[in-house]
Amino acid sequence: MPQKKIIWKYIELFVFFLLIIINLIPVYSCKFFPSLDGASHLYNSNLINQLIFSDNELVHSFFRINNKLVPNWTGHFILSLFNSFLPAYIAEKILLSIYIIGLPVAFRSLTIRISSPSNYLYFLIFPFIYSFIFFLGFYNLCIGMMLLFFIMSYWLKVEGNLNPKSALILFILITLLYFTHPFIFGIFAFIFTLIFIQLFIRDMINGSSRKKITGSYMKKTLLVIFAFSVSMGLFIVYYLSIPSATLNQFIERYELIQWIKIIRPIISLHIQIEGAYTAKLFYLIGALIIIAVFIRIENFRIKVDKWNFSSFYYHFLDKNDIWLLLSMIFLIIYFVSPNATGYVGHLSARIGLIFFLFLIIWISSQKFPQWLNIFAIIFILFINFSLNRFYVRETKELNETVLEYDKASSYVKKNSIVLPVNYSQHWLHLHFSNYLAVDKPLIILNNYEADMEYFPVTWNKQNLPQVQFGNEPLINTCLQWRYSNQTEIKKIDYVLIGGDVTNKQDNCLNEINNILQNNYQLIYSSTKIPLNLYELNYNDKN
Repeated sequence: MPQKKIIWKYIELFVFFLLIIINLIPVYSCKFFPSLDGASHLYNSNLINQLIFSDNELVHSFFRINNKLVPNWTGHFILSLFNSFLPAYIAEKILLSIYIIGLPVAFRSLTIRISSPSNYLYFLIFPFIYSFIFFLGFYNLCIGMMLLFFIMSYWLKVEGNLNPKSALILFILITLLYFTHPFIFGIFAFIFTLIFIQLFIRDMINGSSRKKITGSYMKKTLLVIFAFSVSMGLFIVYYLSIPSATLNQFIERYELIQWIKIIRPIISLHIQIEGAYTAKLFYLIGALIIIAVFIRIENFRIKVDKWNFSSFYYHFLDKNDIWLLLSMIFLIIYFVSPNATGYVGHLSARIGLIFFLFLIIWISSQKFPQWLNIFAIIFILFINFSLNRFYVRETKELNETVLEYDKASSYVKKNSIVLPVNYSQHWLHLHFSNYLAVDKPLIILNNYEADMEYFPVTWNKQNLPQVQFGNEPLINTCLQWRYSNQTEIKKIDYVLIGGDVTNKQDNCLNEINNILQNNYQLIYSSTKIPLNLYELNYNDKN
């Protein structure tokens, strides 16, 4: 390799890993990384350890491990593993670090495998790390995207000489992908099928012996079927168990167009501030697409005197155009699918993110002049650095709220039942009450994961005790929590009220305050945020 190329290779690697370190800063700049579902994932991972490794009667009476082979296990497994001997906030950092490091590494591995080694536009992945999905706390989905790129890179490495050993590795990776996230698994199965068909057509057109190629693909198909055997069966069973959509919610088409213009799927906390940078990134992506098409047309015009389908196929189309086709397919799905179905939410953000990721894979596979590569990298560095500086500031501020919940946890005794009441207007605060129980055995009655059928932990509906709020069954109050036929009665030990309720006219809040006044006492009130913790009076516990 020429000396100049070696120097560029080292420079590229240095900048690449420097950017990874920079992208880790928001996660390591504060104790907890605030996200919508992050606290719930930490809490349920702690519950998994309690359910598997302890005989805690209170925890076992309220929760159980889901006996179905559901997806969404990978992130919880990692958190549970490290939370078994480390504090929850460190376990969270390890999980998020795996994603933040793994996503660009996997993306780089895939794009290098399909493009020229001197094409550095895989740096486009960095502004997509801190996506809206990531701040929603959809960690399994994020890890699933990382795995998808790794598996596709590995497949392209071994597809020319697929053997039982590599098929076994594919089997393990694909099964792991199913247990990570079903949505990403379904997308992977779809794109894998298209790429497999594309490779077969390519070899049939270019091959000298169709009989030999057909025999080779018969063997390859059998090995692929083996690789998908368990995961596809589990996916079909899971898909058939999903309830039918009851209420589809759509976003107006003009708004979806605006989302594309500002790359809304990577805007998380402030549309105006982040949008000022993501809109510039959209213009860069648009310019790169135009330049790539122009270069393709020029090369075609130089090579071909007369246009026909054969010359168009051999000299204009490229094998990597499959990624452009995939991105266009998901763009169509983005415009026609609902944003929520009553069972799954934020579909537009998910599909929009996938559209852009596949699009930048295609861009990264195109040939550009070296000066344009360098200019694009500098531009991406500016966008990524600016967004990360904003994320550091915002996560530090949000972490101050999380720390108040963490402080309130010190007032709550182990093996207690906590009723959270959320009146906060901030969308990220919805599950912050779960931070109370990330490192100790507690029953938090606001556990949305246990309400679902596709998470590792679910309510123990057969043995669920009756829960009393003061002297009143919780089901009879305005909160209308679940009811059990069991004769065993458990009283709520603590009530945590988050959000400003001083001037709120609310009949339910009045009812809660009456019960609190008669049965509970205030033991902690935050001086920084509206957060109050009440404990059941000693006489009422007996």
